[in-house]
Amino acid sequence: MVGILTYSEPSTLESLLSLLKTRGDLSLLGGGTDLLVKANKGITSPRNLISLKSVEEMQNFQLEKDKIIIGSMVTLDRLTRSILLREKALCLAEAAGEIGSPQIRHRGTIGGNIANASPAADTVPPLMALNSKVKLVSTEGEKQIALEDFFSGPGKTILGQGQVIKEIIIPTPKNNQGSAFLKLGKRNALAISLVNVSAVVAADIQAMSIIEARIALGAAAPTVVLADAAAEKLKGREISEALLESAAEAVWQDIQPITDIRTSAEYRREMSKVITKRALIKAINRAFGRKLL
Repeated sequence: MVGILTYSEPSTLESLLSLLKTRGDLSLLGGGTDLLVKANKGITSPRNLISLKSVEEMQNFQLEKDKIIIGSMVTLDRLTRSILLREKALCLAEAAGEIGSPQIRHRGTIGGNIANASPAADTVPPLMALNSKVKLVSTEGEKQIALEDFFSGPGKTILGQGQVIKEIIIPTPKNNQGSAFLKLGKRNALAISLVNVSAVVAADIQAMSIIEARIALGAAAPTVVLADAAAEKLKGREISEALLESAAEAVWQDIQPITDIRTSAEYRREMSKVITKRALIKAINRAFGRKLL
């Protein structure tokens, strides 16, 4: 027997939170690029569908003093075309542009890409490398948590009943900071990442050294992970080919690749090293404003 589907489209955050509190067995609809595919395949059967597309408070996208605010309903296409991101957080614009087709990017949202909690999600490594936080809201109030603390496993998050991601907060990049995102897939487009990586580097131009770095890898562990061991090797060190090789080798300490239908754990492990080095070179060149490596 087919159940009755209820559909709601609140126009304010307040009304959305009220619905989240009073209704059970909910499915939130952002762009629908994941949920509707799962529904068509019978993986999920939504009973109470709440569309987020009319909630204006989740559409915000601006530079605000020392941070960039991105509402969870901002589409991937807006991220890709954003002059603000191309100036301040290029790795995120690059990652958004690698997701799906133009049609998918016009529908899919950054909040959906995060909440889906895929280990291969393309926007998560740059957001994590940029030291981003997510703002979770409910009728009980709001709180900010570091993005790396949001995921609890493949397809799982700490998002509680009645909570929703309102926005993502990115600290304004420091001077002489460069970033990059690289993705390895079986095709040049419309491919789920076999491995992806984002690197953010702050440089000391005069000393030709790296002040600090953050590196995040996707599809290399149960969740997107920070390669802390690799970043630590770079901190305060003079830039050299040997240094980058050493840092790239160190990513193995923080990843846990698996073998699945797309590729083997061994391939993921080796390519994590390769694309980490390439991303670091790209980020460093951007931080210095010229080609060094």
